[in-house]
Amino acid sequence: MSYCRFENTAEDLRDCIDAINNGEINSLSKYEQGAFVDLVMMAKEISEMYQHLDEQELNEFITNANPQDEDED
Repeated sequence: MSYCRFENTAEDLRDCIDAINNGEINSLSKYEQGAFVDLVMMAKEISEMYQHLDEQELNEFITNANPQDEDED
């Protein structure tokens, strides 16, 4: 569902970061190794798209892009 896409993905990405920090990357299956490479390449692409913005500027960017923002938890 697109309305919670970024929230769910952020939680999953945090889980992946924790797994990497815990050394779990050393026991990935071949399939998961391929997914890891894909994930890193996508993270790099997103980072490059917004590398010129700090956190405050990024928050302002997203607020200005969606002025009818609804505060949903």
